[in-house]
Amino acid sequence: MTQPIDENDNATPTSGVIARRAADVPIVVPHWLWEKRIPLGKTTLLAGREGIGKSSVALALAAKVTRGDLPGRNLGIPRSVGIVATEDDWGSTIVPRLMAAGADLDRVMQLESYEHGFGRRTISLPDDLDSLQERCAELDIGFIVVDPIMSVLPSGMDTHKDREVRRALDPLTRFAQKADVSVLGLIHVNKSTGTDPLNAIMGSKAFAAVARSVLFAFEDTNAEDDEDPFVLDHVKCNLGAKMPSIGYRLVEAKIAVPEFEDPRDAYIETSRAVLGQEDDRRVSEMLADIANAGRGGAPIGDLAKDLQKYIEAANGSVPTSEILSAFNDHPKANVENTLSRMVKKGRIDRPARGLYQAMRLKPGGGTTNDPGTRGNVSSSSSSSSKYFTNTPTGADVRNSAGELIVSASVGDDWPSIPPPDDPWEDD
Repeated sequence: MTQPIDENDNATPTSGVIARRAADVPIVVPHWLWEKRIPLGKTTLLAGREGIGKSSVALALAAKVTRGDLPGRNLGIPRSVGIVATEDDWGSTIVPRLMAAGADLDRVMQLESYEHGFGRRTISLPDDLDSLQERCAELDIGFIVVDPIMSVLPSGMDTHKDREVRRALDPLTRFAQKADVSVLGLIHVNKSTGTDPLNAIMGSKAFAAVARSVLFAFEDTNAEDDEDPFVLDHVKCNLGAKMPSIGYRLVEAKIAVPEFEDPRDAYIETSRAVLGQEDDRRVSEMLADIANAGRGGAPIGDLAKDLQKYIEAANGSVPTSEILSAFNDHPKANVENTLSRMVKKGRIDRPARGLYQAMRLKPGGGTTNDPGTRGNVSSSSSSSSKYFTNTPTGADVRNSAGELIVSASVGDDWPSIPPPDDPWEDD
């Protein structure tokens, strides 16, 4: 049998094709910054349209990294975070959002490039990666947010050409692996009417192809009253199974300004992203519903309400096939997933597989799907819900010195504000 070429052998040619047996390749177990969603030493994309809180979600994750409470490899180990941001101002937007998210500001680094004689400029790929790796080692940076990722590409690059995009992103991939840093690149999406979230990402397909994991933020216009209005879906993962989506909402917050001259400047208004529980909403299904409406199908409405009315009007149990036939102007997956969600929330009952019926009263009161029984969403638990449900609700948000910034002691998710005469009051 012919022996593969060993690149470490002196007899190996200085150039040409080399070969290595798969049996000689060591197994590498993936590690995760955010368990099963953001891999360590890899590049991840966070895609979504403007105005739905992508940056706030990224900063919420960054804040957790600085405190060491993001579920993953660094749980319990605070790490520093680097942020490359070109669209938002640091003083008026980024720092207040970090404070509202409870970040340790001493562990958050504003990353820029400096060139003698020219001053500061935005980091550029691949030119600044060697220097960036040095800073990461110096400052214990384990997570870098690039908002947006387009901003670090060389000027003049055609972002719709795969080869040109890969020329910049491939070195970023090698940097992340060598420095053992997780890179989260934010990217906008186009107004495509397709149903594949990856095809909606703006620019070349190389952006999604190079990333080992892709998160997609989307507004659920059909969200029910007890659901978060936005969904963070996991639409790609090369290192494992795609995880369930997570609902989130944007919450107003006021940040006390430590030094001000005008009393009107004592606070700055900002927002923070609050991530909720895992659920079964998928961006692909919501895009399919939008595409269906665009083709003249049923308009996007509250499908759950229509399904509930249909089932309640039936005499007894209704088979799935009948429901799908009655709602054939909606994608099949949308109807089936909505039915499952309704069962979990106790809006309808599923007495047997493939059958649905209206809720029935039980002897002594209550229904066939009371809280605490199967399908009750409030009784479910998951790896993400125990870290994100009611977070940062229930705990005051303070700055790195331990001083009170916002208090979440009143209300479920809306923080109460420290009194104007003592904005840094401690408990």
